[in-house]
Amino acid sequence: MQYKTFAEKEADNGEKIFKDFNNFINMKIKTLFKTIFCAGLVLTLVLYLCHLYGNYIEKTQEPITGYTYNGFEEKVTIRVQI
Repeated sequence: MQYKTFAEKEADNGEKIFKDFNNFINMKIKTLFKTIFCAGLVLTLVLYLCHLYGNYIEKTQEPITGYTYNGFEEKVTIRVQI
C-alpha cells in the first residue's frame, strides 16, 4: 500500500495498533469468562458429589441407640434411674 504522506502512514499504523490492542483485550476477557465458567462447573460438580455422599452416609448410618428416640420417655427413665 502506498501512502501519499507520512501522516497517512502514521494514522494507518495507529489504527492497526488500536485494533491489535482491542483484539488482545477481547481475548483476555473471553479467557476470563471461560475460566470463571469452568471453575463454576467444577464447583457445582464437587458440591453435587458431596450431596450424594451425604445422602449415602445418611442412609447407611447405624442408629446411635438401639431403640426409637422419644425425648420425653428417655428423660423420664433417666430421672427414675437416678
